[in-house]
Amino acid sequence: MGMSKKAIETFSVNAVRDSIMMSKFLDQYIPDNDKEPFWDGAVYVFENESHKKENFKGRVSVQVKGTECNDLSKSEITFPVSITDLKGYLTDGGAIFFVVYIANNGLSKKIYYIELTTIRIRMILESAKKQKTKNILYT
Repeated sequence: MGMSKKAIETFSVNAVRDSIMMSKFLDQYIPDNDKEPFWDGAVYVFENESHKKENFKGRVSVQVKGTECNDLSKSEITFPVSITDLKGYLTDGGAIFFVVYIANNGLSKKIYYIELTTIRIRMILESAKKQKTKNILYT
């Protein structure tokens, strides 16, 4: 039997948080059990290693999705995003969308992502026509 939804979410969010913390110029605010309608949190960007307010350059909203998959060898994947969510990201100036593949009950993970800039979102929405979701390529 597979992992619970809560376990998948926890493994996914932790993997993304850990990855972001590897950069001295980034900080993450991605809470557990997030209930926001479109986003799971944000990444804060600083101009240097000091994360003081005066060194703050900006923030980017993030969405994290996790799924069980034993094939972590792929360099890119496709994953669906709802059109409603894309429209929500557009109102906030975009987002970074992470997809985390989780294998071996959480022992192995691979993170894929796409920068959903406003231009990219508009292009995706134009190509979606009347679809409710759109498969997007992640690397």
